[in-house]
Amino acid sequence: MAAGRASATWWHSAGGRFWLPCGLLVGVGALLLFPSPAAAQQAEAQARTEYCRSKDFNIPFNATDTRVKKVHLWSSEDQGRTWAWRTTAQPAAGHKWFEFRAEHDGWYWFAVQAEDTAGQLYPARVLNGLTPPSLKVCVDCVPPKVTLQQLTAPSGQVGVSWVIQDQNLSTLSQTKPGKFVLEYRAAGRDLNWTPVTAEQTAVGRAFWDVAANGPLEVHLRVTDDAGNPGEASASVTPGGGTDPSPARPATVPPRRFTNNKRVNLKYSLQDVGKSGVSVVEVWNTRDGRSWQLLESWKDIPKELDKPLAIPLTFDREGLYGFTLIPRSGVGRAAPGPQTGDDAQIWIEYDKTPPVVRLISADVGRGEDDGKLLIAWSAEDRNIDRGEHCVTLSYAEDPKGPWTSFAKDLPNDGFYSWKMDATVPFQFYVRVEARDKAGNVGKADSLDRVKVDLNQPRANVSGIEPLPPSP
Repeated sequence: MAAGRASATWWHSAGGRFWLPCGLLVGVGALLLFPSPAAAQQAEAQARTEYCRSKDFNIPFNATDTRVKKVHLWSSEDQGRTWAWRTTAQPAAGHKWFEFRAEHDGWYWFAVQAEDTAGQLYPARVLNGLTPPSLKVCVDCVPPKVTLQQLTAPSGQVGVSWVIQDQNLSTLSQTKPGKFVLEYRAAGRDLNWTPVTAEQTAVGRAFWDVAANGPLEVHLRVTDDAGNPGEASASVTPGGGTDPSPARPATVPPRRFTNNKRVNLKYSLQDVGKSGVSVVEVWNTRDGRSWQLLESWKDIPKELDKPLAIPLTFDREGLYGFTLIPRSGVGRAAPGPQTGDDAQIWIEYDKTPPVVRLISADVGRGEDDGKLLIAWSAEDRNIDRGEHCVTLSYAEDPKGPWTSFAKDLPNDGFYSWKMDATVPFQFYVRVEARDKAGNVGKADSLDRVKVDLNQPRANVSGIEPLPPSP
C-alpha cells in the first residue's frame, strides 16, 4: 500500500456465509476500496454477488491499516446511478461489520470509504454513476411457486410436468446439488425416495421407467438463488395423467385453445331425414389412436336451423379430440371412429399462465440515451418462439393504474423504449405474456426505475446587497 493512504478490505472466509444473532452475514471477496478510474468498470464486473433471503444481514470488513479510524458504508438501489450514505463503523471500537436492513426485496449495491485519523477520506467522494460497487446483494424473501402434475406415459413409465415461478432461478441451469430435486416413492408404504434425473428448467417435463404398477408419490423441491425453498407433490399412477403430446396425423385441424374448464362444442346437422335425430354421440380421444364414447347427447331441438351446442367439461389440462356421430330417429348412423381415425376438432385446455421474469430495466447511456432497455423471459408450452404476445407497461404506483407503452411484441426477450416527455421520472415496469389459451403471466419490477439521471449543478453569478434589517 502506498504511504499515507488508509485502506480497508471486505473480509472473506471460505465459509462464504455465516449466521449471527442479528441476521444473515454475507461474506464477500477481498476487493480494494479504491480502484483507479481506468479500472472502475473492471471493478464493477468483478464485484462479488450475493443473494440473501433475509432483509437483515451483516457486511463484515477488515481494516488492515491502523490509521483507519472509521469506515463509511454507502448503498445504491439503482445500480450505482445514485449513492446514499447508510452507516459508519469504527474499527478501533471493535466494529467488524456493518449492520444493514433492506427496506424491500431487490438489488443493493455497496461501496465504502475509509477515514483516517486525520479526517481524510479515501476515496474523497462517492460519485453518482461513477463509483463502482465492491459488493452486490440481491434481497429475495419470496419462495418459488411450484406446480406439479402428471402426464400420460407409456405402459411401465411415469411422466410429470412442472412450472416454477420465481425471479431468481439462475442456479437451476448450473446443476448445483440440492437446487432441483425430483424424486418418487411408492405411495403410503415406502419411506425411501428414488431420485429422478431431469433437465433443470423453470418449465419442464420428465418420463422414467417404474417397476411397480400401484400409485406413486412424486415430489419436486427447488431452491432459488437466495436459498428460499419451494416444493410441490403429486399422486401419480404409471401410464396415467394428462396427455403431453398426443400423436396425431399431419392433417389434424388446427387446435382450438381455451382456459375455460367448461365450453360449448358448436355443431350443425346435415342430411336429416323424416325421422329426425334421436341422439348425437360424443366420441373422445386423448392420443389420436384410441376412442371412447363419452356421451349420447339427447337434448336436440326440433328446429335444427337454430344454433346447436353440446356442453363439455374438462377434468384436467391437456389435449382433447372430439368427433360427433348423429343417430337418426330409426337408429341409423355412421360407424363410430376407429383406431387411428382423425378427430373432427382438437381442443387444448390450458389454465396455467406463462412463467414471466423481468430480468432488467436499465436506463440507456451514450447512443441509448433517453431509452429504457428492458430484458425479460417468458416460458410456456403454448407460446411459440417469437410469437407476438408480450405487453410492456409502467405505473407510478405498484397498484396501478398501468399504462402500456408497447403491445404485441415478439417474445424475443428485449425491447428498447424511446421515452417521451410525458413519462414520469420514476416508475414501476410490468411485463405480461399471453399464451394461446388466453392465460396471462406477468412480472413487475421490485422497485421504481429511476429515469432522471441528471445531476443538478449550481453556478454562482455574483452578489447583491440585502436591505437593512428593520
